[in-house]
Amino acid sequence: MPHRLSLLLFAALALAAATPRLANAQCEGTEIILHTFTGFWNDDMHWELQSASGEVLASYYWLGDATHTYDTLCVLEPCAYVLTSSIEGDGWGAGSLLEVLWEGGTQEMEFSEGELGYHAVDALDEGCTWEFEGCTDPEAVNFAIGATIDDGSCDYIHPFTWDGEEREYLLHIPPNSAPGAPLVMCMHGLSGTMEEMRAATRFHELADEYGFAVCWPQGSIWVWDGSPLPYWNANLFLTPVDDIGFLTALAQALQDQFELSPECTYACGASNGGMMSYSLISGRPDVWKGMATVGGVMSQYEQQNGTDGPPRPVYHLHGDIDTAMPYSSYDDGFGPWTGGWGVMEMMEYWAAEHGHTEVDSVAWADNVPDDGLTETMFEWTGGPDAGGRVVHHRVEGGGHEWWGAYGESSEVPTSGLIWTFFADLCEHPMEVAEPAAGIAEELRPYPNPADRGASWTIGCRNFDVYDFNGRELTPSAGVAPAQPGMYWVQCTGGGGWRVVVQ
Repeated sequence: MPHRLSLLLFAALALAAATPRLANAQCEGTEIILHTFTGFWNDDMHWELQSASGEVLASYYWLGDATHTYDTLCVLEPCAYVLTSSIEGDGWGAGSLLEVLWEGGTQEMEFSEGELGYHAVDALDEGCTWEFEGCTDPEAVNFAIGATIDDGSCDYIHPFTWDGEEREYLLHIPPNSAPGAPLVMCMHGLSGTMEEMRAATRFHELADEYGFAVCWPQGSIWVWDGSPLPYWNANLFLTPVDDIGFLTALAQALQDQFELSPECTYACGASNGGMMSYSLISGRPDVWKGMATVGGVMSQYEQQNGTDGPPRPVYHLHGDIDTAMPYSSYDDGFGPWTGGWGVMEMMEYWAAEHGHTEVDSVAWADNVPDDGLTETMFEWTGGPDAGGRVVHHRVEGGGHEWWGAYGESSEVPTSGLIWTFFADLCEHPMEVAEPAAGIAEELRPYPNPADRGASWTIGCRNFDVYDFNGRELTPSAGVAPAQPGMYWVQCTGGGGWRVVVQ
């Protein structure tokens, strides 16, 4: 979460290592000890001691359960604070502890909820005045403990009455969102929650960068083997809940309330949420203009009954060793979750719906050899509908997961890949056409996909580069942009190509 720090009384800090004891005779300033105890199940426990200028003087990352750590520092001047954080957005778990000890005092810092917390260090507070920017409303899901200036980033859980029942959803609208912005609906998997899905996907951060709205709805309850589990009724007939009706009505209400684009409204989800995305484009293609799934397959009903209207674009991301929803075809008998099709059979079905007759595959560069993952991208083409993209992203060695969850570095940046696909579908100011037949092969940028900042070869002397929102970029000649995503390279003399930057 971005934050601004301004100090009205500024003093420089110096840091020196020492043994974990007080009253060090060599310290000419204030000696403090930062005592960290992890407790149990706090593997996202993290803090930083920062100076007035934002310099990180000391930091801590989880080292294991029930672990004590002591950091002794000699601070020569006043004014410092501790920034606590939880990547999962729910603070630190029970039993965790952060203490600041100094001669004559002890300060305990609590961080029981939220993503961020700002804590001035009492031992160093000599007339310091801080301004911390963040969400200041305790009712918001991303409330920042200690924030003093509200930056407009607060996200809330909202009620929505459908079919006589009160449902809930979590919404993020970028502060500077313009009319006609896209809407992405993102569904959790079986037993998941909307709060967990927000924290895992980090779509709100992409939304702020690229100007789209994102909604994480909450599924209804299915009682399985005595356990109440949130789930989506993707025509699974486990309960009578009409989730196609609920999600469609919610999308239309958000379109009206926030002037979001009906032509750029998309569904995506993990596992059971990905199944729900297939159900939405099959049952209400008039509202849902495309979908993406991560480890979620078509339900048996969708396989047998198809779509009720024009086919919509599909992006299917799946690990080939997924055991929860297997990649390959298999017989009925795996409960209500699926029929007999494997992932490639589902892709071939949608390709046929769009009239596509050809398939190309590209093996992506293995940028992280030690992670056990490689990737192959398949895309079907040849149909008359230019907007009918059918793409399968296969992760070899991948299981049942959302890669890059919680903003962690990953060779497969799932959320970014999904938004890249949706952004490419959505109308934008460029309105560039696909390369005409007969365009010289040497005009293609190579390699494609390209690594961030890597050199590429372009067969024209003068060219322009655009991102998928139509904004012109000015990268160094012959060098791929530094940020991953989908780009358009337009040669001045005519012709152009889409380029994927990993």
